[in-house]
Amino acid sequence: MVVTGSSDSCIVLWKDVTEIELEEEQAKQEEQILKEQELSNLLHEKRYLKALGLAISLDRPHTVLTVIKAILKETSGKEDLQSNLLKLRKDQKEAVLKYAVTWNTNSRNCHEAQAVVGTLLRHESPESLLQLEGIKAAVESLLPYTERHFQRLGRLLQAATFLDFMWQSMRLADASRRDDDMSM
Repeated sequence: MVVTGSSDSCIVLWKDVTEIELEEEQAKQEEQILKEQELSNLLHEKRYLKALGLAISLDRPHTVLTVIKAILKETSGKEDLQSNLLKLRKDQKEAVLKYAVTWNTNSRNCHEAQAVVGTLLRHESPESLLQLEGIKAAVESLLPYTERHFQRLGRLLQAATFLDFMWQSMRLADASRRDDDMSM
């Protein structure tokens, strides 16, 4: 402890708290590592609801996305996602909706974002949706990107249909050529 004084009759006691702050920081890091390990274990055990809750409490959008992707990979993925999302608390639903808005901006993650948004829109009443914090901004942010994804999928479907048409035409031409060869 250090004591200092000045000409204005103020005495200041200084205490070195560096070690205490380092210990607190180390304790926080250890707690973070334990939570991450618990999250990894929950994912491995396929306990998705607890994994979602933990990832949301850690404020880890990418980890929440990983959990949602794991849920959707299951054979009954949509139903599992629905049951897990509907069991979340209101604040957790707000966080997942906020994350889904961010995920929707990237075409790589838009399917998971649309699954989350679709589940919430289908199974939550309009009154409960309006009570979610930031719902208006979320919808305003979701609309333009959702339209772009829909247009992209439309173009992809059109290209796939054209490709199928070309394949069928080529098969017909090849079949008629074989028939001509066989008749000779």
